[in-house]
Amino acid sequence: NATIQGAVDGVTGTATISVIAPVQSCSSGPVTVDLAVGQVKVLSSTETGGCIKIASTGSGSQYIVITANTNSNPDGFPTFALKSDEGETIPSSSLLVSPMKIAAQVSIAPADQPGLAQVKFESSLRATETRDLDLNVAQRAYASRSVDTQLRKSVSVAIPNVGDKTTFKVPAKFDASGKSLGGSCSNFTSVTATARYISTRAIIYTDDASPAAGFTDPDLQEIGTEFDNLIYPTDVDYFGTPLDLDNNSRVIMLYTPLVNRLTDANSSGFVGGFFFVGDLFPSTGTNSCAQSNMAEIFYLLAPDPSGTINNNVRTRDQVRQGTRGTIAHEFQHMINGSGRIRNPLTVNFESTWLDEGLAHFAEDLNGRALKGFNDTDNYTFAQVSMNNNDYNAFFFQNFARMKVYLQNPGPSAPTSQFADTSLADRGAAWSLIHYAADQYAPGGDIKAFDKALVAGPDNGT
Repeated sequence: NATIQGAVDGVTGTATISVIAPVQSCSSGPVTVDLAVGQVKVLSSTETGGCIKIASTGSGSQYIVITANTNSNPDGFPTFALKSDEGETIPSSSLLVSPMKIAAQVSIAPADQPGLAQVKFESSLRATETRDLDLNVAQRAYASRSVDTQLRKSVSVAIPNVGDKTTFKVPAKFDASGKSLGGSCSNFTSVTATARYISTRAIIYTDDASPAAGFTDPDLQEIGTEFDNLIYPTDVDYFGTPLDLDNNSRVIMLYTPLVNRLTDANSSGFVGGFFFVGDLFPSTGTNSCAQSNMAEIFYLLAPDPSGTINNNVRTRDQVRQGTRGTIAHEFQHMINGSGRIRNPLTVNFESTWLDEGLAHFAEDLNGRALKGFNDTDNYTFAQVSMNNNDYNAFFFQNFARMKVYLQNPGPSAPTSQFADTSLADRGAAWSLIHYAADQYAPGGDIKAFDKALVAGPDNGT
């Protein structure tokens, strides 16, 4: 620091200045990046010392520089300052503003991923289906129509009236301390539920053991109307029709606190609901599924405004909003299982990565249908987020999962064995299926393309 004094013709003045010593930013010298068209080069921070020189091998050359933090457990969210080497003044034609702050890539710990609770539970459920259920048993039962004669009269013989009560077997079991013992054909809990709303395509039940201050009749009508007018026709158009083992031409939605108990206390995420393919199996006989309700049924989170279950508060609005995408997602699983049972050429359930990728695609497609968007056109964020509730219900989760994948793509892949447990792999699977449908659907018919994937068999085409 120094004070400079000056005098001209009797006029004096002073000024304080700071002289900053120059710093060599490129400690190991600049690394020249000169790439062929389409080539990619990865540079480490130690290699470059924070400085690269981009060569221009011809007019019109274009590069994209992506900064990344490879520390899997970074302290906070560091930033990088990118600056061109064109001096203090950046020409207005420059694509890189100086200084530009870009958030570093980070790996998010599982506890910080709100969608992971649903993914982990579905992972366990899909593994149970593969391990315990023989697809051929359901195929033979469907082909011969040898459905259990013990079907519930209130559901299978006639559509129930509002207020009718029915017993369901929920594939979820807990010990005396409340710890989950999983859900399967042998691990299930019987509950009594009341029919609350009946629409053209849905029968909505609420578990009689649900916490107080649950859904109102208008809430249930809103749920049924959205299923009838949006989710059912969209999923059917793109993936096919579900079975109708209970002969009511409807899908049963059971809101039960047993789903609430699947989420640990004070968790940031939650299990919104699920479908279990065991419900499409016969309930008696060799290799049958004792749990089976022999009906097309979802199990969904119940409102719990007081947090009576595991101290997790679930208001009516939160549950309604938080399960809109869940219903679209799980309905694809139901249709997928139905397609496999209906097609005698298939020998296995759908590959997990593809089943989940298609279910995530179902969320996206429902959002597009709701907005009146074409299934192949590109849209801006402003367009998809005009209604925040709709955006969060059908678009946000796929973008969030894809972001996790992009943040650390190295260990993740859409078809990997971790596709049933990793948000990153789920995001990659959704993106792959979306891209494949956009680019390779014969004649641009995405609906026919998706239906062919669902129906099987898995022949690689």
